[in-house]
Amino acid sequence: HFGIELSYKLNNILSVAGSYSEGRTDVNSDQLSVFKDFDNIKSREYAVGMFADLGNSQLGFVYSEPMRVVSGSATIDVPVARATTGEVIRDSQQVSLTPSGKEVDLELFMNHDLKNDASISANFIRRMEPNHVRNAADEDIIIFKYRKRF
Repeated sequence: HFGIELSYKLNNILSVAGSYSEGRTDVNSDQLSVFKDFDNIKSREYAVGMFADLGNSQLGFVYSEPMRVVSGSATIDVPVARATTGEVIRDSQQVSLTPSGKEVDLELFMNHDLKNDASISANFIRRMEPNHVRNAADEDIIIFKYRKRF
């Protein structure tokens, strides 16, 4: 696994940040398993954002591509019949683990500190090709939060 995070303060108000992560997964499966013979599984994610610190309020925008398998395969081995001799007849297929789509998330957020150790925040997130499914309908998520520390 390899990852890097960077941030840079442009001035007293604005900053930018980014992260990148790449991994390799080894799976040792039992030969009697339905899923076996995993090969070359690699995954990747990254994000970049711009943030404004306005004293009691913070604003931000983030572009991200969540963790996604970018290469890899496995064998699916399932029983499909039983011979008259009792032998189990199986069907095996090698399949790609790479999803059909590539999710992209855009997020706008605002946080405002209130008196008495409380804050309010709002987030708007647009997910395109959610869950890495090609041509999946976009999803919009709105989050409002009130936080009180005690």
